Amino acid sequence: MILEYMEDNSELNIELDLSDKFLDLTTDNIDIAIRVGEVPDSDDIIAKYLASYEFVACASPKYLKEFGTPSTPYYLFNHQCISFNKNILIQWQGNDFVNKMNRSRMVSFSIDAIRMNALSGMGVIIHSKIFVDDDIKKGTLLTILKDYPLPKRKVSAIYHKSKRNDDKIKNLLNFIQGKISKTLPL
Repeated sequence: MILEYMEDNSELNIELDLSDKFLDLTTDNIDIAIRVGEVPDSDDIIAKYLASYEFVACASPKYLKEFGTPSTPYYLFNHQCISFNKNILIQWQGNDFVNKMNRSRMVSFSIDAIRMNALSGMGVIIHSKIFVDDDIKKGTLLTILKDYPLPKRKVSAIYHKSKRNDDKIKNLLNFIQGKISKTLPL
């Protein structure tokens, strides 16, 4: 997506930082940040909602055959879990649930590493559905706990209010909105 935009706007330079850390738009000289989850509460920040995406709990057929399929979220206490996002778990089942959860068997900030470990039979993951949808369709990952829907996460573009009239910002936001709306539900 970014490459396509850069090809059409050759005068722009883009610095892409893929991280979970909260950044200060002004201090870090950031024009636009894409934020997944809650947007910081600030009078200086404008947030443009882009889309939302679903999470899904899943595991490989190999893992489920060996360890069984959990029938409720509380059965996860007895399973090997891979890199569960604490905030998602809190939204889903509450603080008590998270406090009783065993530490994840494998922790990674790489969505690919988490997915690959689940595919290899290492354990249960709660992952963004968009990143495992093909695996679910192929049957290499199986959805579990369907009766316990996971929360959706918002995807927003945030920028400093001083840039609200900047045409470059408006153009990039419109481009991102158009691309994301084809991939994620609005």
